[in-house]
Amino acid sequence: MKPLFSSTVTIFIILYLSGWGEFDTYPPTNQQNLADTTIFVDFYDVEIIDTISISESSWVLFSGYPTDNLESNIALYIIKSDVDLHAGESVKFYSYPSKVYDYEDKSLIYECNVYIGNCLSKYEKSIVWVQNELGDDGKFHQSIFTVNFTESGIEEFLSEYNSGTIQQIEDLVELGFCKMLPQVDLTSEP
Repeated sequence: MKPLFSSTVTIFIILYLSGWGEFDTYPPTNQQNLADTTIFVDFYDVEIIDTISISESSWVLFSGYPTDNLESNIALYIIKSDVDLHAGESVKFYSYPSKVYDYEDKSLIYECNVYIGNCLSKYEKSIVWVQNELGDDGKFHQSIFTVNFTESGIEEFLSEYNSGTIQQIEDLVELGFCKMLPQVDLTSEP
C-alpha cells in the first residue's frame, strides 16, 4: 500500500486527555481544539482506536503504517499519553487483528482476534490477542497474548490457549465490557 502523500509526512496525533475527536486535516491546524500532549510520529493512515485510563495514567491505542518501511503491514501501537514522543523515535508495534496469508503461495500463516476493554477479570483494562500461528513444524499453534494496564504501567504476557479464558472474554464481549476489533486480510511482508 502506498502512503497518502508522495513523500514522508510527519503525522501529528493530538491527544486529548479529556476526550477524543476527529481532525479534518493532518497536521491539525491551529484552529482545532488541541490538548495537553502532542505526539509526533512518522505514520500514515493513522486511526485512534481507544484510550485506556487507569488512575492517573493513560495510554492511546492507535493503528497505522510506519513511513520508514512502506512494505510493512498495518499494526497497532500503544503510547503513554503523558510522554512526548518525537519523529524518528521507536515505537513498539503489535499485530493488527487479521488473517495473514503468505505473499508467495497465499496460504494462511497467521490469524488473530484482538479484544480491548475489561476483557479479563483480573485486570481493569486489557488488550488480548487470541492467536493461531503456523509453526516451523507445519502445524498451527494457538496462544493468547495480553497487554494489561495497571497503575504501575503495562504488563505483557504470552500464554497457551485456554478455552476458559476465551469463554470469559466472549462473555464480557456479550455484556459490553470488552469489544472485539474488526479483522482484516493481509499478506505477509516479503
